[in-house]
Amino acid sequence: MKSDQTVEEGIEIIDDYDSPRLKRIILSTDELDLVSNAVLNVDIASLKDLLNIGGVLGTSSKQQVQKGINRLPQEVKIELLTYFSENVEPGNVQVLGMLTKSLKMWQTKTEEFYDLVESLALEDEWYPREIAAELLGEAILDSQIHVDRFRSYVDSDQVLLRRLAALSARALTRGKRERFEEVLKILEPLMKDPAPHVSSILSRVTIGDRFLKWYPDLTIEWLEKLSHDEDSLVHNSVLQSFAQNIEPDLATVALEFVDKFIDDSSRDVRQMSEQVLIQICKIREDLVSMWLEKNMGKSAVVEHWANLSASGALKSAEFIF
Repeated sequence: MKSDQTVEEGIEIIDDYDSPRLKRIILSTDELDLVSNAVLNVDIASLKDLLNIGGVLGTSSKQQVQKGINRLPQEVKIELLTYFSENVEPGNVQVLGMLTKSLKMWQTKTEEFYDLVESLALEDEWYPREIAAELLGEAILDSQIHVDRFRSYVDSDQVLLRRLAALSARALTRGKRERFEEVLKILEPLMKDPAPHVSSILSRVTIGDRFLKWYPDLTIEWLEKLSHDEDSLVHNSVLQSFAQNIEPDLATVALEFVDKFIDDSSRDVRQMSEQVLIQICKIREDLVSMWLEKNMGKSAVVEHWANLSASGALKSAEFIF
């Protein structure tokens, strides 16, 4: 059932694979009432129809639908889960995820759960892959027994399963410190993954947006250890963790990593260094100016200065020449 009420007319979400677009929707009050009545009356036929949303639910609608699903009898949840598992579409996969979480399927039907997660992770559409990562993350949080399967995805020869591991690790920020440290070690191979979008998702989304905000000390210590690796792919991934939305108190740390890799000849590393410098300029331009002045004897730094000045990111370095 599609709603004409969108969060914002024309909002569309596009994945890193440039997959088809999917509108984010909010169900109207009347539509939510229909869902509530179907839950109250245990009207399975109506629920199958109503929960074929045809889009990504907005936060408020998702919360209300999840509450309704949680109130359903166990046997009804199982029937609905079976139905949506056999009729997976980008627009109803969110409901499939809600049912899976409500049933805690990973506790009772572990292999079936893994099969579901893997099938969603290998979908062409972006949103099923997001739901797969969300579900795997919940399972890892719930029990240590799922860490071995998580590890197998890190080592998989299928790029989308490695992507699944990189994204699902976000959930570990809500877990115990010991579990977080364990997963950090498991993730290390993905920092030099040959598929750019795997290492990019790990660095920008998982590390940059989550790890550095929830466990900054542990994450920085881990990145510091990785920085001794001579592989430019690792250098690029470490830098990419700071390439967007740097917290003000991490500006100095980010600049230290740029400094570490100043002699790396990789063009990708130089370009990523520049992206980090642009982010630092937004919050501590003075740090960047002093660093440039100190290192102007290096050709890579001269290039950074020229590009940052030309782009307008840096406004206070005219004195250098």
